[in-house]
Amino acid sequence: MQETITELLNKSDIEKRCIEEEGTVQYYVNQLINTLLIEKQVTEEVMKLQNNLEESIKQTEKAEKEMYKNKEILIKINNEKIALKEKMERSKVLLQLAFKRNQMLQNEKKRLKLLAQPKTNESNIKKWKGIRKEVKEIRRGLDELIQQEKEKKVKELKIIKLEELQEERKKEIEDLKKLKEKHLQENQIKEENDDQTSSSESEYKIDQQDSLKKVQPFGTSVLRQIEESNVMEEEEEEKINKDNNQFNEEDAFFHSDQTASEEIEMDNEESESDSTTSISNDSD
Repeated sequence: MQETITELLNKSDIEKRCIEEEGTVQYYVNQLINTLLIEKQVTEEVMKLQNNLEESIKQTEKAEKEMYKNKEILIKINNEKIALKEKMERSKVLLQLAFKRNQMLQNEKKRLKLLAQPKTNESNIKKWKGIRKEVKEIRRGLDELIQQEKEKKVKELKIIKLEELQEERKKEIEDLKKLKEKHLQENQIKEENDDQTSSSESEYKIDQQDSLKKVQPFGTSVLRQIEESNVMEEEEEEKINKDNNQFNEEDAFFHSDQTASEEIEMDNEESESDSTTSISNDSD
């Protein structure tokens, strides 16, 4: 049997092995052998498939690794592209700035050339004279406005100082009135007490004389204080007026000096322009 099984296993055709009739032992043996052969073939095919799958898995892993590498390379390339774009944009901006600077320099050169050229046209001279007159008028108007503002400020300061002095005077007068009232009340109380306690007219006269002596110096002291305060106020007003006069004189002197210097500059410019025109006419 073993020999027949090995022989049958070595055979290739399965149909030849099913020669025996049904019901015999050989028939069933052949059937088993056929099934074993089929299982063998199936197992071989399965093993092949497994090997193929393993190889495909390895290849996919390699491909994935290569993809990751390629992704990293692509990311690096993209970053380099972005950096290059930024550099290109910066270079464009720098080129634009350089172009603008060159234009500005060319315009300045043209302007300097025009200024360096002598002005021979009478129309240009008239225009310059008209412009200078307008400048003078504008300066005068500005000077007048400055003077008006200074005068306003001085007046405001004077008003503030006078108001402060008036308030101080009012406070001093109120304090003096309060002191007078207090002293009068005290004197009245003393007189009443003296009238009640006096026993004779002589004592009353003596007390009255004493009270008068006490009241008189108080009245004189109050008058002196008022006179002194009035004198101080007059002195302060005189000082304020002197300071204001000095300030106005200095301002007027400074303004006159400034206007004189400006007029001298304008005259010098006019003389230079006239000289240039005369030279150009001579050359013509």
